[in-house]
Parts: sequence; structure tokens; C-alpha cells
Amino acid sequence: YVFSLTAMSSLKKKMKHIEDSSRNGSGVLRECDGNGKEINYKDSRGSEKLHEYDSKGNEIHYKDSNGNEKWYEYTFWKNGNKKSCVVYATE
Repeated sequence: YVFSLTAMSSLKKKMKHIEDSSRNGSGVLRECDGNGKEINYKDSRGSEKLHEYDSKGNEIHYKDSNGNEKWYEYTFWKNGNKKSCVVYATE
């Protein structure tokens, strides 16, 4: 098979890394996106965390097994730099 560098780069970003490790006697499963950002975390005690990111790598949603949930809303300057971030969270 022949892939262009662009296609390989795009494919790599879509790949996920899964790490299974032990910390303090509990098993931990960590799933990351192609950019190394954690998208899923689970441990053997039942704790779970989910993260979602936009195309620029900014976190836009967080949810955990304790019922906590956050939504992130960003504004940007004309040059693309982040101007502000507003966080909406459950109580």
C-alpha cells in the first residue's frame, strides 16, 4: 500500500493509545487520542472520566462517574489565539 505523508499524518491523529497500568493496587485504563490527550480514564474502583476536544485540541466537555459535568466555550482573537474560556458546570 502507498500512503501520502498527509494521509499518514491524518491516520495517526485518529489512532488511540490505550495504557493499562497498576497504581496503588488498582488497575487503570487510560485511552488517549492521536495527540496524546486523555479521552477516557477508568480504574478498578469504578472511577471513570471522559473528555471531548474540539479540532484545535481545546477541551469542550468533561464528565465523570461522580456525576460532575463541565462544558467549555471559547472565544478567539482574529489571529486564532484563545481569548477567553467560559466553563459551565453541574453543581
